[in-house]
Amino acid sequence: MAADNLMEQEIELTDQDIYQTLMDNIESMNEVRETHPLLIAQVQHGVATLSGTVASSVTHYMVLRAARESPGVKRVVDQLTDDQAICIAIATELASQPTFRALSTQIRVASYLGSVILSGPLLSPADADHAVMISQGVTGVREVTNRLIG
Repeated sequence: MAADNLMEQEIELTDQDIYQTLMDNIESMNEVRETHPLLIAQVQHGVATLSGTVASSVTHYMVLRAARESPGVKRVVDQLTDDQAICIAIATELASQPTFRALSTQIRVASYLGSVILSGPLLSPADADHAVMISQGVTGVREVTNRLIG
């Protein structure tokens, strides 16, 4: 009878155990091994918080799924972003500015793991600097390369 009670008790994993298993699960994914995303994971009381930038929305989903399926994880806090979301946020922000509204379809935004490249025509170097400043304010952007022609 006592043995039955012991078997019914769930073995309590430490946050460090949960963290290690979670990272092993994430790092075993081909999408993660191939793109080397900038991921930060923290575990407190079984709650996993993931932040950083991944290459695609599919990888974003897969990382969250791997975290949720990791033993001991009670909940996952998603603070991840992906390159597609970064590009959309920058394009939306630029299009909302009167300076860039007319040129917003000509400005190209590319991102890889938060490294953004802006290219296309602009009216002046000051406008290019303004576009870079706006881009740097978007969540997930690590650096901006200015290839805008002013």
